[in-house]
Amino acid sequence: MRKIALIALSLVVLLTGLVLALPSLLNTTQLRAQVEAELQRGLGRKVTFKDLDLGFLPPRVSLTEVAVAEGVGFPQQPFARTREFALRVALVPLFSGNVDVQSIEAKQPAIELIRNPDGVWNYASLGGAQSAGDGDTLKVGLVRITSGTVAITDHLNKRPPGRVPQH
Repeated sequence: MRKIALIALSLVVLLTGLVLALPSLLNTTQLRAQVEAELQRGLGRKVTFKDLDLGFLPPRVSLTEVAVAEGVGFPQQPFARTREFALRVALVPLFSGNVDVQSIEAKQPAIELIRNPDGVWNYASLGGAQSAGDGDTLKVGLVRITSGTVAITDHLNKRPPGRVPQH
């Protein structure tokens, strides 16, 4: 009986060590390129970020200093920026190839909505050539936005930029 307990304890220690060491064993440069490419494909815009951090218990991806480029025909400043973006998923569905997003969190996001003189909003091209109904549906358990700002500039009605205060 004592031998079985010792083997079980050894397996737990080994698995814990593997889970803790796994982030350092992954090729984060290649993973970073894949994450950037998927974000750009999904948004239809250039996306950059400073750091990528992985967590395994619970599974999560955190990005810092994220910037989403502006659409064609709009100023070259970023459409959206956030200090930190984190996505947490459920562990068990991953084993069957499914992604169950438990939470999305954005810290200090800043978004500027711009309507050009032709009446086109800068967010109209988000998602690239995808139309509503293309692709899969994403269900998220919790969305948390901390200390965000939204600026609105309306060139059609010649209204100066305005800001929605942080909350």
